[in-house]
Parts: sequence; structure tokens; C-alpha cells
Amino acid sequence: MYKLALLGRNISHSQSPSIYRKFLGENLDYNLFDFKSEDEIPSLEDLFSGNLMGLSITAPYKKHFINNVKFLDTERSFTAINCVRKRNDTFEATNTDFLALEEILNKMFSLKEYPSVVLLGSGSMAEIAQKILNKLNRSFIHLTRKGDGDLSKVDLSPRTKGNSLVLNACSREMFFAGKLSHGSTFFDFNYDMKHAQSIPDQKHSIDYIDGLNLLFLQAKYALDFWGLS
Repeated sequence: MYKLALLGRNISHSQSPSIYRKFLGENLDYNLFDFKSEDEIPSLEDLFSGNLMGLSITAPYKKHFINNVKFLDTERSFTAINCVRKRNDTFEATNTDFLALEEILNKMFSLKEYPSVVLLGSGSMAEIAQKILNKLNRSFIHLTRKGDGDLSKVDLSPRTKGNSLVLNACSREMFFAGKLSHGSTFFDFNYDMKHAQSIPDQKHSIDYIDGLNLLFLQAKYALDFWGLS
């Protein structure tokens, strides 16, 4: 029996259990550790005390255990983690968000030219996206709520050229109702978002990509990290 878990807040909607069952079959014990505040979160020792093989962490707790883990690859040392394993008495961590997003963006850039790239948001996924874009030598416009106000209604058309790529790293609470330039692609790092039905536009040839494939790749890299692939 494979024993995995996801830690986060308000995660009853999560698709992670079904995704891991696609990889591992029904021989899976998957728990949702749903905590309203950080004060309620147990230690890693307690979480792994029941033969847990791997722990995934989602928002808003990706920074919670940052000082209790060891990164094996210093190039992927982040201020947030989403994947933990236990080896002997050491808790090791990585960020499969980086690996999954890097794979997707590499493929997207190889298939299509995007004259403009816009990154929305300032959280851990935005940090990862910046690292990847810089690694790929891609210039981009970075907009945050703190610096640019309400991103849900921002007009991106004057700031971008045709076939622009918009990367949405904002939280699930942000409903995007702004304007996009003709031929834009809106890549949402989240999935099952309410604005998914309103963003695609035939008249302006707007494409919408949700984050479900990103979640699948995150799971694939997590299984590799846990030695379960």
C-alpha cells in the first residue's frame, strides 16, 4: 500500500488523490491534511510517524517547513517547498513546481514564438516562473498587486504585442476579467477556475490553458523524488 498525503488549507477540491491513483492504481492511501492556520500544523516527525512515504504541500503552507528540510540540489533551493520525503532521520525537500513548469514552458517556447511575456502575481509560483524565464533568457513584464493594483481588471493590450503569453501565478481567489491583446495565450497555474469560461475569445483568438497538466507533471516528478515511479 502506497501512503501519501497533501497538506494545505481548503483543499477538499484537490484533484491530487485522483491524479496519484492514475499513476499508482487503487493501492493508495491518500490523506488530505487540511489546516485552517499554521498553528495547527504538526511537526514533520508527527506527519511521517505513520509510515508516510511522501508529503505534498500546497498554498498557503509552502514556506512552513522551509527551515526543517534539506535541499539536495542547491540550484533548486527556494523560499518555498511542495514535496518532502524522509531519509533516515533527515527530511529532504524539493520543488516539483519548478521541474513541471520548466518542462511546460520549454515546450511552449519551442512550438510558438511569443513576442511578449507577462507574469501576474508575487507568490511562490511567481518566484519559480521568474527563475525559469531568466534561465531561458526570456524577457518579461512582471505585474503584482502591490506594485500595480488590482490585477483582475488590468488591461494588458497596450503593454503587449500579438501572440503574447500571460502567466497567471495569482491565487485561486483572483478572477481575471481584464483585457488581453489579439492572439494571446493565458496560462493559468491553477485549475478549475471560474474565469476559464470567460477568457477564451474567438473574436480575439485568445487561448486559455489551465493548470491541470502542470499538476500531472508535478505529481510525476514527486513520484520520482519519492522513489515510487
